[in-house]
Amino acid sequence: MDCQDEFDQTIEKLYIVKAEIEKMQAEKQLMEQKKQVCDQAIQRCKILAVSSQAMLADLEKAFERFQLLQRNQEGQEGERFASECYAIATGVLSMLEKVEESFNKFQNFKNVFLTRIENMEMDILEAQRLLTEGIQQLQEDIDA
Repeated sequence: MDCQDEFDQTIEKLYIVKAEIEKMQAEKQLMEQKKQVCDQAIQRCKILAVSSQAMLADLEKAFERFQLLQRNQEGQEGERFASECYAIATGVLSMLEKVEESFNKFQNFKNVFLTRIENMEMDILEAQRLLTEGIQQLQEDIDA
């Protein structure tokens, strides 16, 4: 193999490394976008949790008032309304549990994406270092 063949092979390897770096950067960008989607979903879960907790507090107050009404008047209307408040509160609690599950799921996804992004960043830096070393070695070989 003569010098020209070695030179051509080295150039080809450097282009392959450069293409791999570009591929890793694109994958990293995709992971960052997925992480952003998780961040947005986490924010929505937090908003839902806060509004659900506020609804629960309001329902709890209404339930207590109608329990008093029921005790004072022994009316079926008060009992029915207290029962409806309780049913709604149970539904809101169930919704809160689902929001918490979703929050935890998105938080886990986000952590996986963060780990992948960190690993990709290290791989990209290493590939860039190898590319730089290859170019420097090629320059030294040309100069020699």
